[in-house]
Amino acid sequence: MLAAAHRRADPGFAAGILALLAHGVNLRLRAGADAQQLQATVTAAVTAVTRRQ
Repeated sequence: MLAAAHRRADPGFAAGILALLAHGVNLRLRAGADAQQLQATVTAAVTAVTRRQ
């Protein structure tokens, strides 16, 4: 089932999401976020985009 879901993924969309996430983490780091806050941000974002429908 995971393989079927993977085939439907849009690589361009995924790349855009990852770039946006990296940019957001960079901004939060520059604003003084610590490693734990950054990890929580990344975990929440990845969980949100990988959630099964």
